[in-house]
Amino acid sequence: HNRTPIRQPPYGTHSLHLRARQMPQLPARTQLIDPFAPTTNSIIRFKAWPALNDEKLAAAAHVARRRRLRIDDASLHHLFAGETLQARLARALAARRAIDVKEFFEAFEFFARTRGSLRGKPGAPGAATLVDIAGGHGLVGALFAVFEWRRFERVLVADLHRPPSFGEVLQAVDEVAPWAARRLAYVEVEEADMR
Repeated sequence: HNRTPIRQPPYGTHSLHLRARQMPQLPARTQLIDPFAPTTNSIIRFKAWPALNDEKLAAAAHVARRRRLRIDDASLHHLFAGETLQARLARALAARRAIDVKEFFEAFEFFARTRGSLRGKPGAPGAATLVDIAGGHGLVGALFAVFEWRRFERVLVADLHRPPSFGEVLQAVDEVAPWAARRLAYVEVEEADMR
């Protein structure tokens, strides 16, 4: 029988921006929520950074803008305060200006919403390797290596080309979670391999 290869969506595998015509219609109670869509007061949108459910804080933090994440950004200073692993990783990424603000929050939201649905069994051959296809800067894979290290012994970020930002992400991870940096690797693959 004829097999059709699965293709990646044109807007990336980590994007939370689903086009309405491409998104299946679900019952109202299970409809997906886009944390970067225009806000309403009645819906909690951010899972990874719940403080951003405050519309004023989210607007001040410019969560939907393409600008570099910076440690000296006053709008993010109190959001990244504290000694949690998440806050320390955010500060390490911001100190290196590793990625854009928008990509930072998208990666954290994608991770927060999917981490419970993935299964990994350490010790089983190959079962404990997570592969982040079309991983780009690698932050999603890095988040799994940092926070889900008990389930995934190894995390591979696969894309056509390794961007310089992955090196910055890896340095930030190594600073705050050295156990995770050893489990994280980047693999350059051909486009045909990702289909």
